[in-house]
Amino acid sequence: LRIDLFFLIGALGTLAVGFLFGPVTGIWLAAAMLIAFAAEFPEFQILLMMILPIKVKWLGIITAVLMAYSFFQSGFAERAAIVVAVADLLLLCGGVLRDRMRGVSRSVKQSQRVKPESAFAPIPRKARVCAKCGRSSAEEPTLEFRVCDCQEKCGGKLTEYCIDHAKPPHL
Repeated sequence: LRIDLFFLIGALGTLAVGFLFGPVTGIWLAAAMLIAFAAEFPEFQILLMMILPIKVKWLGIITAVLMAYSFFQSGFAERAAIVVAVADLLLLCGGVLRDRMRGVSRSVKQSQRVKPESAFAPIPRKARVCAKCGRSSAEEPTLEFRVCDCQEKCGGKLTEYCIDHAKPPHL
């Protein structure tokens, strides 16, 4: 949905620039999409000319530099198209770009939401209780339990028994 919205807003903006200032291409919108991809997945690696591995973040940086260079070297219509592409990029990916500039990654932001002391804490287990005698694993942590679901003894319902009251399965 985000990519569709990105291209819809960018295409409408580029179309408006074309009507107002003269013919332009959608290459700046595609360049903005490459920068957005590089901001979202900077460590993604592609093979340039099927041989040379390169990370997408470097392609995004090169694209941004070329976009800035073209902004200062081109005419008014091209400048307007570049402004539309950059505005579209900032509108839909501004938060990610801002976080990347600050050096905050998505994993760091997610780890800040989780309390550090509870992240690796074991989940407390409910004490197991024998259905026949009432002994529990809270009182005797080493007590072993078995689960039965037979029709005769348990009525098909999962029932826990301590090792003393558990019978071998019916043959």
